[in-house]
Amino acid sequence: MRTVRILLGSMNETKKQAIQEAILSFGEMLGEATVECVEVDSIDQPFNEDVKKGGISRARNALALAGEKVEDELCYGIGIEGGIVKYQGTWYITAYCHVIRDDGEEHGAWTSFLECPMNVLDSIKREGQSLGNVVERMRTEKHWETSGGAFGTLTSGRYTRFQALRDAMILSFSPFFTKT
Repeated sequence: MRTVRILLGSMNETKKQAIQEAILSFGEMLGEATVECVEVDSIDQPFNEDVKKGGISRARNALALAGEKVEDELCYGIGIEGGIVKYQGTWYITAYCHVIRDDGEEHGAWTSFLECPMNVLDSIKREGQSLGNVVERMRTEKHWETSGGAFGTLTSGRYTRFQALRDAMILSFSPFFTKT
Protein backbone atom coordinates (compact mmCIF):
# COMPACT_ATOMS: atom_id res chain seq x y z
CA MET A 1 0.00 0.00 0.00
CA ARG A 2 1.24 3.45 -0.89
CA THR A 3 2.23 5.86 1.91
CA VAL A 4 0.47 9.22 1.74
CA ARG A 5 1.84 12.29 3.54
CA ILE A 6 -0.18 15.47 3.68
CA LEU A 7 1.67 18.60 4.73
CA LEU A 8 -0.54 21.43 5.95
CA GLY A 9 0.97 24.90 5.75
CA SER A 10 -0.37 25.90 9.17
CA MET A 11 -0.03 24.95 12.82
CA ASN A 12 -3.79 25.33 13.38
CA GLU A 13 -5.40 22.21 14.87
CA THR A 14 -8.88 23.03 13.52
CA LYS A 15 -7.51 23.07 9.98
CA LYS A 16 -5.72 19.77 10.60
CA GLN A 17 -8.87 18.13 12.00
CA ALA A 18 -10.94 19.36 9.04
CA ILE A 19 -8.45 17.78 6.63
CA GLN A 20 -8.39 14.52 8.59
CA GLU A 21 -12.17 14.24 8.46
CA ALA A 22 -12.30 15.20 4.78
CA ILE A 23 -9.80 12.51 3.76
CA LEU A 24 -11.87 9.85 5.55
CA SER A 25 -14.55 10.40 2.91
CA PHE A 26 -12.13 9.16 0.23
CA GLY A 27 -11.54 5.80 1.93
CA GLU A 28 -9.04 3.61 0.06
CA MET A 29 -8.24 6.31 -2.50
CA LEU A 30 -6.13 8.10 0.10
CA GLY A 31 -5.48 5.06 2.26
CA GLU A 32 -3.91 5.72 5.63
CA ALA A 33 -2.80 9.26 5.04
CA THR A 34 -0.99 11.20 7.74
CA VAL A 35 -1.44 14.94 8.16
CA GLU A 36 1.53 16.97 9.39
CA CYS A 37 1.43 20.65 10.31
CA VAL A 38 4.38 22.69 9.07
CA GLU A 39 5.05 26.36 9.68
CA VAL A 40 5.02 28.60 6.61
CA ASP A 41 4.69 32.34 6.05
CA SER A 42 1.21 33.84 6.22
CA ILE A 43 -0.49 37.10 5.30
CA ASP A 44 -1.62 39.44 8.11
CA GLN A 45 -5.16 40.15 6.90
CA PRO A 46 -5.72 39.21 3.28
CA PHE A 47 -8.37 40.83 1.12
CA ASN A 48 -9.67 39.84 -2.32
CA GLU A 49 -7.10 38.12 -4.59
CA ASP A 50 -4.58 37.86 -1.74
CA VAL A 51 -6.80 35.24 -0.07
CA LYS A 52 -6.40 32.82 -3.00
CA LYS A 53 -2.74 33.74 -3.49
CA GLY A 54 -2.13 33.05 0.19
CA GLY A 55 -3.71 29.59 0.00
CA ILE A 56 -1.64 28.66 -3.05
CA SER A 57 1.55 30.01 -1.48
CA ARG A 58 0.97 28.09 1.74
CA ALA A 59 0.37 24.86 -0.21
CA ARG A 60 3.55 25.28 -2.29
CA ASN A 61 5.64 26.17 0.75
CA ALA A 62 4.26 23.21 2.71
CA LEU A 63 5.02 20.77 -0.11
CA ALA A 64 8.55 22.19 -0.41
CA LEU A 65 9.13 21.13 3.21
CA ALA A 66 8.33 17.48 2.43
CA GLY A 67 12.00 16.64 2.05
CA GLU A 68 13.13 13.50 0.34
CA LYS A 69 10.37 11.00 -0.38
CA VAL A 70 10.55 7.36 0.60
CA GLU A 71 9.71 4.64 -1.92
CA ASP A 72 6.01 4.52 -2.91
CA GLU A 73 5.27 7.71 -1.02
CA LEU A 74 2.81 10.29 -2.32
CA CYS A 75 2.91 13.81 -0.89
CA TYR A 76 0.36 16.60 -0.90
CA GLY A 77 0.83 20.20 0.21
CA ILE A 78 -2.20 22.03 1.55
CA GLY A 79 -2.66 25.74 2.03
CA ILE A 80 -5.66 27.36 3.67
CA GLU A 81 -5.96 31.13 3.80
CA GLY A 82 -8.91 32.90 5.36
CA GLY A 83 -9.81 36.45 4.51
CA ILE A 84 -12.36 38.90 3.23
CA VAL A 85 -13.46 39.07 -0.39
CA LYS A 86 -15.65 41.62 -2.16
CA TYR A 87 -18.03 39.93 -4.58
CA GLN A 88 -20.70 41.81 -6.53
CA GLY A 89 -20.45 44.78 -4.20
CA THR A 90 -20.71 42.88 -0.91
CA TRP A 91 -17.89 41.90 1.49
CA TYR A 92 -17.73 38.25 2.57
CA ILE A 93 -15.71 36.22 5.06
CA THR A 94 -14.31 33.10 3.40
CA ALA A 95 -11.24 30.92 3.04
CA TYR A 96 -9.47 29.44 0.06
CA CYS A 97 -8.15 25.85 0.29
CA HIS A 98 -5.50 24.66 -2.16
CA VAL A 99 -4.02 21.18 -2.63
CA ILE A 100 -0.88 20.37 -4.65
CA ARG A 101 0.29 16.82 -5.26
CA ASP A 102 3.99 16.14 -5.70
CA ASP A 103 3.50 15.39 -9.40
CA GLY A 104 2.37 19.01 -9.93
CA GLU A 105 -1.39 18.46 -10.17
CA GLU A 106 -3.27 21.02 -8.08
CA HIS A 107 -6.85 21.92 -7.23
CA GLY A 108 -8.63 24.31 -4.91
CA ALA A 109 -12.00 25.33 -3.50
CA TRP A 110 -13.53 28.12 -1.48
CA THR A 111 -15.42 27.73 1.76
CA SER A 112 -18.88 29.24 2.02
CA PHE A 113 -19.13 33.01 1.79
CA LEU A 114 -20.55 34.61 4.94
CA GLU A 115 -21.56 38.24 4.59
CA CYS A 116 -19.20 40.32 6.72
CA PRO A 117 -21.07 42.66 9.07
CA MET A 118 -20.17 46.28 8.30
CA ASN A 119 -19.13 46.98 11.89
CA VAL A 120 -16.61 44.12 11.69
CA LEU A 121 -15.28 45.30 8.32
CA ASP A 122 -15.05 48.90 9.55
CA SER A 123 -13.09 47.82 12.65
CA ILE A 124 -10.68 45.76 10.57
CA LYS A 125 -10.00 48.61 8.17
CA ARG A 126 -10.00 51.42 10.75
CA GLU A 127 -7.86 49.65 13.36
CA GLY A 128 -5.67 47.61 11.02
CA GLN A 129 -6.62 44.50 13.01
CA SER A 130 -7.13 40.94 11.81
CA LEU A 131 -10.59 39.46 11.44
CA GLY A 132 -9.86 37.13 14.36
CA ASN A 133 -8.95 39.94 16.75
CA VAL A 134 -12.03 41.96 15.85
CA VAL A 135 -14.44 39.01 16.09
CA GLU A 136 -12.91 37.82 19.35
CA ARG A 137 -13.24 41.28 20.90
CA MET A 138 -16.74 42.01 19.56
CA ARG A 139 -18.30 38.65 20.26
CA THR A 140 -16.29 37.82 23.42
CA GLU A 141 -15.38 34.46 21.92
CA LYS A 142 -11.95 33.35 23.12
CA HIS A 143 -9.53 31.24 21.13
CA TRP A 144 -11.56 31.84 17.99
CA GLU A 145 -8.90 30.23 15.76
CA THR A 146 -9.44 26.82 17.37
CA SER A 147 -13.12 27.15 18.19
CA GLY A 148 -15.90 28.04 15.78
CA GLY A 149 -13.95 30.84 14.14
CA ALA A 150 -15.65 33.82 12.57
CA PHE A 151 -18.22 31.51 10.96
CA GLY A 152 -19.13 29.94 14.30
CA THR A 153 -19.26 33.28 16.09
CA LEU A 154 -21.37 35.04 13.47
CA THR A 155 -23.79 32.10 13.05
CA SER A 156 -24.07 31.43 16.81
CA GLY A 157 -22.45 28.03 16.30
CA ARG A 158 -24.80 26.87 13.55
CA TYR A 159 -21.97 26.62 11.01
CA THR A 160 -18.36 26.58 12.18
CA ARG A 161 -14.93 27.09 10.71
CA PHE A 162 -14.33 23.33 10.98
CA GLN A 163 -17.43 22.52 8.92
CA ALA A 164 -16.60 25.12 6.28
CA LEU A 165 -13.02 23.88 5.94
CA ARG A 166 -13.99 20.20 5.88
CA ASP A 167 -16.45 20.83 3.06
CA ALA A 168 -13.93 22.87 1.03
CA MET A 169 -11.24 20.21 1.54
CA ILE A 170 -13.56 17.52 0.16
CA LEU A 171 -14.11 19.73 -2.89
CA SER A 172 -10.36 20.38 -3.24
CA PHE A 173 -9.40 16.69 -3.13
CA SER A 174 -12.23 15.38 -5.33
CA PRO A 175 -10.69 16.25 -8.73
CA PHE A 176 -7.66 14.07 -7.93
CA PHE A 177 -9.93 11.01 -7.80
CA THR A 178 -12.71 11.89 -10.25
CA LYS A 179 -11.48 11.55 -13.81
CA THR A 180 -13.82 12.14 -16.72
